[in-house]
Amino acid sequence: MRTKINGLMTLLLVLVVQFTFAQQKTITGTVSDSFGMPIPGVNLIVKGTTNGTLTDFDGHYTIEVNLGEVLTASFVGYETKEKTIGESNTLNFSLLEGNLLNEVVVTAMGIKRDEKSLGYAVTKISGESLSAVKPTSVASGLSGRVAGVNITTSSNLGGSTNVIIRGGSSITGNNQALYVVDGIPISNASVNGSETTRGGGGYDFGNMSSDINPDDIASISILKGASATALYGSRGSNGVILITTKKGTSSDRLGINFSSSLIFDQINKATLPNYQNQYGGGNSSTFSEETINGKTFKVVNYGEDQSWGPKFDASIDVLHWDGLDEGNPDMYLKTRPWTVAKRGPEAFFRTGVSKINSIALNGSNDLGNFRVSMSNTDQEGTVPNSKLKRNTISFNGTLNLSEKLSTTVTGQYINAYTKNRPGTGYDYKNSLSFMASAGMWMQTNVDYDRLKEYTLSNGEMQAWNRGATDKSNPAFWENPYWTVYNNFPEDERNRLIGSWSLNYEINDWLSAVGRMSLDHYDFDIETRIAKGSFGTSRYTKSSRKQSERNYDLMLNINKNITDDFNITGMFGVAHRTNQASGIGLYTTGGLVIDGLYTISNSVSDKIGKSDWASEEEVNSAFGTMSFGYKNTYFVDLSARNDWSSTLPEKNNSFFYPSISGSFIFSKLYKPEFLSFGKIRANWAQVGNGAPFARLNDIYYNNGNFGEVIRYVNGSTKYNDQLKPETQESYEIGVDLKFFHNRLGIDASYYNKKSKDQIIPGSVSFGTGYYSEYVNAGEKEDIGYEVALFATPIKNKNFTWNTAINWSTNKSMINALAPGITSHVLNSNHVSVVARVGEPYGILVGTDYKYDGNGNKLVDKDGYYLISDDDQIIGDINPDWRAGVSNTFTYKKFTLSTLIDIKMGGDLFSLTHYWGKQTGILEETVGLNDLGNDLRNSLDDGGGLVLDGVTEDGSVNKTRVAAKDLFDAGRNPKAGSIFDASYVKLREVSLSYSVDQQYLDKLKLSKLTFALIGKNLAILYREIDHIDPEATYGAGNVQGLDMGTMPTTRSLGISVQVGF
Repeated sequence: MRTKINGLMTLLLVLVVQFTFAQQKTITGTVSDSFGMPIPGVNLIVKGTTNGTLTDFDGHYTIEVNLGEVLTASFVGYETKEKTIGESNTLNFSLLEGNLLNEVVVTAMGIKRDEKSLGYAVTKISGESLSAVKPTSVASGLSGRVAGVNITTSSNLGGSTNVIIRGGSSITGNNQALYVVDGIPISNASVNGSETTRGGGGYDFGNMSSDINPDDIASISILKGASATALYGSRGSNGVILITTKKGTSSDRLGINFSSSLIFDQINKATLPNYQNQYGGGNSSTFSEETINGKTFKVVNYGEDQSWGPKFDASIDVLHWDGLDEGNPDMYLKTRPWTVAKRGPEAFFRTGVSKINSIALNGSNDLGNFRVSMSNTDQEGTVPNSKLKRNTISFNGTLNLSEKLSTTVTGQYINAYTKNRPGTGYDYKNSLSFMASAGMWMQTNVDYDRLKEYTLSNGEMQAWNRGATDKSNPAFWENPYWTVYNNFPEDERNRLIGSWSLNYEINDWLSAVGRMSLDHYDFDIETRIAKGSFGTSRYTKSSRKQSERNYDLMLNINKNITDDFNITGMFGVAHRTNQASGIGLYTTGGLVIDGLYTISNSVSDKIGKSDWASEEEVNSAFGTMSFGYKNTYFVDLSARNDWSSTLPEKNNSFFYPSISGSFIFSKLYKPEFLSFGKIRANWAQVGNGAPFARLNDIYYNNGNFGEVIRYVNGSTKYNDQLKPETQESYEIGVDLKFFHNRLGIDASYYNKKSKDQIIPGSVSFGTGYYSEYVNAGEKEDIGYEVALFATPIKNKNFTWNTAINWSTNKSMINALAPGITSHVLNSNHVSVVARVGEPYGILVGTDYKYDGNGNKLVDKDGYYLISDDDQIIGDINPDWRAGVSNTFTYKKFTLSTLIDIKMGGDLFSLTHYWGKQTGILEETVGLNDLGNDLRNSLDDGGGLVLDGVTEDGSVNKTRVAAKDLFDAGRNPKAGSIFDASYVKLREVSLSYSVDQQYLDKLKLSKLTFALIGKNLAILYREIDHIDPEATYGAGNVQGLDMGTMPTTRSLGISVQVGF
């Protein structure tokens, strides 16, 4: 091992020495377009060598060359130009716009293809545009940029991002896209527990894709359809996010790039509930009275977590929640006026600060290239005592061992630590979710600045809702400051992603590649509940390990049979192994010693424990052939066969073919206004294996009875006759560019059906089971996508580029298992359901009852009649999504904006449902139809008359009291269903690049300053109280607000320096 390390260090030293001391003639220059505008990112290379560089943001370049060599300048959309090196040290290029015929994109298995030849849709995003505003993750940075990609981002610190491409494919399984980095498939797993998934509490630990450093990304290709992703097998059926990282490019010196950002985060107060400010805590219009030390006080009804108490009146002095404990001597028995809190729940949040720093070294010459980088993210969240730290070290190097043989090594090490992720969901059991209390159950008189004194002199919690006059423990909800400083979780992840490959050029048209890759992580999580908390004191510790190893061997073909006929292809075999294991330990019965968080500190000696392990293997053979004729007609054929260990041996093989084609009709017919025209079409069929351990029944320990060991089977029977799932899809599209590429449009239509889904079907109770896994069910997705780009203005000093993407997807359930017409994906107040004949992901619950004319029915007491709980009350799928980006460049200034649009789709808001019952929301106050305070008693003209008719058709005239009217038991869940549409100002950045003349004096290659903003405003929405982009995790369960944290908006500055 030591010899190998020394050898690698010697090779690296040779590269560095070459980069540092290989000095020839130095020339500089600028590359511009026909309007004189600089072109950044132009590839300049000495013809016949690997010596090259790229132009910077201002179109400038510097390169070491020899006299008489030929320098070539090329860039997508422009004609390539060559110039011979003469005596001058300055060499400028002016490139003419071309036909965009040779734009290269990275496709499946890392194959680089001319975009013109593709018979399927691929969206390419530059790393520079993605990282401009320093997104918290790659996935969140894609929001609003790509047609057909539905992205929902959690507002939790380090929280999940849900990415669904073209509606996904599975009814009950994973629908997340596959991430591939430099040819390495990486895990995007979520370790969230079942309670977190259903919105019942717990923590959102995010997605594993958040480990990818945006600053290391050169480009991203989004592969959407099955034909585009077929070579990745079953895991590509949900689409692929293909990431290519930056490589070494600096040829004349050791290149150094440094970037630093400082970002300030604040909650968007518009995404907090709109609280009423007229009535305080309690359940009646009068105060209780307490006699303490011989004196009688008006006392706030501290035992209630509602705001149906007395109307605020500053002339009334009352004893508040913090005046009842001798342990708080500064406030004990001191009264205050009865007024609304000066500092409500918004005061709980602080200004978060994120510091992001990256440095990269790179170089390139005839021996190869390398890039090594290190980045650090240090983030303080908006929730007190919360922070996230991430350190990433990346290496990417290629060494040419001979003229035909080269080797490439890539590696990333990531360490991520997070403290005090916020509690999620409706956590009434342990009171760990801030918004479950502050957004649903609270008293509007509670001042959150006063809650900062969360402990009494004896160390006990000082709660705003007390168990009794002489008991400071909470009746329902903890003091939130107690929670964040005592009951916080911690987690740490260490991850290693790497690959080693050999590439041998057999001849000028045939090459062989062998590659090994690894993705491994260790994830440790600790949670705690302190003694004196609302829930039983507790400590848990869990560890999870997961590894994926891939071994690939491929032959690549690229041969021109004739001047008109070209063949490219790839054939390969692969082996994949996935191993995972975990262990969890937890105390039972509480903790013995307060503040000591170890498993041995358990009250009970029966320590809770669970462990598990899994291993899967897949063997694959695959191939693709592409035929091109006269650079006009293209046909692709591909096929893959997988053998999966999770299927029975007789059914473990599944084959999937695909075919695609494109026709560049502008080669045959090209009017003056048309720059490029292509039509494309494809068809594909892909398979999917079963999840782990679905073949043989599993038995669980049910607790021992004396010396008798008891095991029981689960409620679902497994099936050793399962076969692969199948997805069949087709797509047609058109790609048009006009007016010298100043205007372009890319449009697609697709249809995909996922059959033989592995889902639980019903069986007779006599079998001892409730259900059995079977191959059944069909899900169909139909959609349209449009991407439009334009350059409305372009001159020497000013350029305006705009891009618009729009998409719609209709997802339907055509069939489920025999005897099953409805399958519940999640149930929490309402159900998220897959039902035959309905869109995938409908919301089911109680609704109003209506007469034949559509009028709501009211009972004899004046309240709405409520239906059974099996009614369709919403659909989580949006009608359409869009994104609008604009970039304005004036001399050295660049202003970029991104607007993200979602129209349609429904959301159930538990904030609204409970917030009305508890009287905290603004709609529970105001004037009624009589002009009186609606909270007045009926005798005093209060209350409301509900719109509706009685069952005999008469108009309702019965007035009901406000508190009874807003009671959750008298209102259907449909009353809290809202349109989840929004228009968001997702990104804004303003940058300035220092002029080259000053850079030369400073001996810099780049110096750019920028102001950046993220999630600055919600420009349009149909729902109050929350952000309609509500989510608390990644997965199929969406469309629910269960105590959603307010959205964070960010403002910051950044600087980029190149040497």
